[in-house]
Amino acid sequence: MDEGTLSRDLDSAARETAAPISEWLLAERRRALRTTHFMSAYCQQLRDAGIPVERVTFHIRQLHPQLIATTTLWDYQSGGAMQLGREHGLQDTPFFQQSPVKAIYDGEPAQRWRLDDSKASLPFTILEDLKSQGYTDYTVRPLNMSTGRPAAQSLATRDPAGFSPLHLAIVDAVEPALSTVLELSETRRTAQTLLDTYIGRNAGARVMKGRIRRGEGEIIDAVIWLCDLRGFTRLTETLPVEEVIQHLNTYFDTIGGPIQNNGGEILKFVGDAILAVFTKQGDETDLAPACLRAAKAAREALDARTALNARRNIVGCPAFDCGIALHVGEVMYGNIGAADRLDFTVIGRAVNLASRLEALSATTGQPVIVSEAFASLTNMTCHPLGTYEVKGVDEPQSVYALAGCA
Repeated sequence: MDEGTLSRDLDSAARETAAPISEWLLAERRRALRTTHFMSAYCQQLRDAGIPVERVTFHIRQLHPQLIATTTLWDYQSGGAMQLGREHGLQDTPFFQQSPVKAIYDGEPAQRWRLDDSKASLPFTILEDLKSQGYTDYTVRPLNMSTGRPAAQSLATRDPAGFSPLHLAIVDAVEPALSTVLELSETRRTAQTLLDTYIGRNAGARVMKGRIRRGEGEIIDAVIWLCDLRGFTRLTETLPVEEVIQHLNTYFDTIGGPIQNNGGEILKFVGDAILAVFTKQGDETDLAPACLRAAKAAREALDARTALNARRNIVGCPAFDCGIALHVGEVMYGNIGAADRLDFTVIGRAVNLASRLEALSATTGQPVIVSEAFASLTNMTCHPLGTYEVKGVDEPQSVYALAGCA
């Protein structure tokens, strides 16, 4: 039998074995599985087809503000899979530069090494590590995504016979279906990540559910949090723009963390200001618990700012000062904007009043100002600061300082 006939027979046998695996991969319900659960099931499909895989990895580039890629690892002995996030900058480290995955990311074709061959050259540390663990065969192969972002899978076995030509042909025949399913999953996750990052987790979930029509929204009661960085103009005039951005990111991390850790939702950053809301959760019937969460977040934010300023003082960086306003009221929560450029946010008289109250923080010298509506909903100690005329509001407003926020 000539070589061409052997190749055709191999391809035919591979396609026949791969067909049910591909059908399984493309079944609608597979797309909803978490990557780790999906990967465990996929690897079992390969083993049921006679491919002796004992270690499989997926390496997929990400469109993510913190991660450049994810690695999902399945191990036969442990009986499951786990996913690791790879932070930006990993691509410049020796760990990645000396990895067989880099070659695939660079556009190289599939590669394979027999690890039990004493004469074989093993150019990567991972290959030596796997050899020491008893693995006999290793291959890394591209996953072809339509986005053009590189992706790869690796397979390893301890079987003394290693992978046969038929085994590898089956893996390659399954690859188009595997890549399609992974890309669908990653696209969905990327969309959710970007929405969560740029408009907030709750708002992002609403958009993903189809609430995208301009003007569509709902009237809700909420605790409005507005925080403004003082002295920002001086920073922009005295520091290079790169340093200003770095300072702002540090400040937003310091203040934003306590908001989110206490159940608040950051809606937007407006220059150096943060607009957030706290709403009812679970079976809560009023906003009193949300007020407590917002007050706790304010105290934690100020404590974090104090600790940050102590560290900045050591290295000669300017201290951060800010004012926080907390108010309770009815707002419209939804899509607002131009026909082709929308913003998911809150608007209403309550938001306007919170903005005016925040300005009083500097006037009164208090870091946290709360409205009478906020103070009346809680049993927290709030010290009266007097009644103030507020621009754009007909009635004078009684304002209070939140105890414990000196």
